[in-house]
This record gives sequence, C-alpha cells and structure tokens, in this order.
Amino acid sequence: LIKEGDRRRKRTEKGRRKRYEQGYRNTLIKLMLTSGGIAYSGLKFLPGNKRMYLRKLKILEREGVVEILRRNKKEIARLVNFEENYEKYISHMPIGYYGYYLQHGKPTHKNLGSKEKNCTRSDRGIKHCEIYEMMYGTGIIKILPEDKTELSSTESLRSNSICYYTINEMRECQLFDFHINNEKDKRTIGSRAFGMLISPGGIYAVYNTGKAAMIWQKSSEGQMAYYMAQIVTRISGAVKNCIIIGYDMNVFENILNNGLAIYLNTDSGYDNMYAVPYTEDGFKMLLRMTQSEWEETLNEEILPDYERNKKGSIVYDGIKENVIALNFCTGNISRLKKFITGVQWVCNTQADRHYEIFCYSYQEEFIRHVAPNPIEIHVVD
Repeated sequence: LIKEGDRRRKRTEKGRRKRYEQGYRNTLIKLMLTSGGIAYSGLKFLPGNKRMYLRKLKILEREGVVEILRRNKKEIARLVNFEENYEKYISHMPIGYYGYYLQHGKPTHKNLGSKEKNCTRSDRGIKHCEIYEMMYGTGIIKILPEDKTELSSTESLRSNSICYYTINEMRECQLFDFHINNEKDKRTIGSRAFGMLISPGGIYAVYNTGKAAMIWQKSSEGQMAYYMAQIVTRISGAVKNCIIIGYDMNVFENILNNGLAIYLNTDSGYDNMYAVPYTEDGFKMLLRMTQSEWEETLNEEILPDYERNKKGSIVYDGIKENVIALNFCTGNISRLKKFITGVQWVCNTQADRHYEIFCYSYQEEFIRHVAPNPIEIHVVD
C-alpha cells in the first residue's frame, strides 16, 4: 500500500505543471540562485508556511532539481546539475539570474558541499544562507538582484534604500579597489563580515558568529568598515555600526566578557555592536533597526520620563533625579559594556546614585548574568 501510494504521488507530480514563476517553488529557486543554497534553520523566517517549504524541497529533490545535504549537523539544500537543469526554471526568473548565480551563488554552492574535516567552508556557507533567509523574510530588506540599487562607482545609494549587499557584491564595486605599494589589490582584506545592510535606520556591517565568538582581526575589519563607507557615502571615515547575529543570547555573554583580542569582543573597532539572536525576537529587532531614528523612538517609549543628553561620568540613555538608566532594548552590547564598566568605576564614590537597565524578556537572562549587583533590571514586554 505504501509503495502504491508513492507511485500515485509520483505520477501526480509528474503530470502536474511546474510553476517556477510563483509560490514556494519560485521563492526557493530564487534564493538558491542568489545565495547558493537554503539552510533549513532559516526556513522559519520565510513568508508562508514552513511545512510547505519542507514539502516543496522534497518534491524538488525527487524531480532531480535540488539535493539535500547534511553539514555541521544542519540540513541544507542546493541546486544540483545546474547546467543540465537551469532551462527548467531560469526563463521564469528576471533577466540576469544565470550570470548572477555563476558569479555569486555558485561559490557558496561549492562551499556548502565541502567535506573538509574542520567544516570551515561549509559552516561559512550555511551562515551566509541563514542571513539571506532572515533578511528576505522581513519583506522590506531587498536582497534579490532585480530589487536592489546597483552598487556603482559613480552614483551614491539613496538614503531611503533598505538593501543587503554581500561581500562578493561589494568586491565587484570599483570603489572597493585599494592600493598596496601603488598596486591595486582586491584580495587583501580577510574580513569575517558577510555583508552590509543599508537602511534609514543605519548602515551596518553584518556578521554571523553562530554559537561561539568568532576569531577577529581588528585591522582587517577596520579596513572593511572603511571601504563599506566609501561604497555607500563616498566620504572618508568608516561604517560605525555592526550587527552580530548569534544562535542564542548565550554567545553574547562570551563576547561581552571576552578579554582575548584574538576573539570577537566589544573592543571590535565599531562604535555600536548590536546583538541580534537568530530567533523570532531577533527577527523583529532587525525589522525595527531599519527604521529612521529607531533608537531615539525606542528611548522615548522605554524612558519617557527620563532626561537625556546630560554629560556624566558614565554612558547612559536617561537620568531622573538620582537614577541613571540604560536602555538595552536596542541590543547595543558596546554601550552596555561601557555602562557596566562606568557603574563599577563610580558606584563606590557615588553611593547616592541608583542604576537601572531596561531590557526585553528575551534579553533578561543575559543581562542578569552580566550586570553587577548594584544595577536594577527592569523587563519590558
């Protein structure tokens, strides 16, 4: 009976027209052409029903269009036999997808299949796909080539753009060229960044550290931040903000308390480092971070009765009489580190002061682990 059911299902699938121009099939193929693959861990962020994506991937596997692999204890899907199969779906995609896949998707496709023992290449490929799916799922961050403003050497990006560009896309921009000993070189920066998010809420370098603090070279990341700013604003300086995606809030505790320069820590070279967990809460936070003046708005919502912009001996977001408060609902762990260090420095000499941290419920356990006793913690819905 089971075998007969399988045969009937296959006959039905074989006779049914394959609609690559719409629906779940279209979304999956587009993502695999642009990012090189699909990480099952990121399906939760995509619009629609996760079970339908899983089902469609199985159908695509049976049709010989997709192969499903397991790397680093994670399931991933990628296109298979591209040169033999691409005519089935490429005509249903906007013009340029064939070339885009060969230039940008194929390198990740190759990394996802890597069988090296330390899993470095496949792990980076998976994290790259995870970011793509999270960004795409927002519905407002443009990641597909037909939707984004082209990175150009002559035209700056508009301030109202909300786009995500990969490192490979930025390397193709003429302004990414730089000189070493009077010679142009595109290969010198060994950054761990995966891309750059441009939005009215800020320009952010984007990293995915997974479940552990990544190895960090401050000089290389500083160079990358400089060239990101060149591409976007055409002025001197560097991108000052970065988003660190982690699989949960535990990894950010290690980053905050890490004193070894070889690993990612709050002395990263960025003024503002935002902790975004790879969860539904982090997804909502990412959406908010694209909006203009989102931090100022959040401070007005969380600290409506507090004064701001007063000079003091510590970094803070609001002051009311003898109470000094930090709003960690922003997820800014660089600012959190400065606040904690300042409180530890002055609390013995200013005994009449009280210190508070406001945070969301998903951040509470993390804050309770890292904040010293004199600080009161207030949880916000």
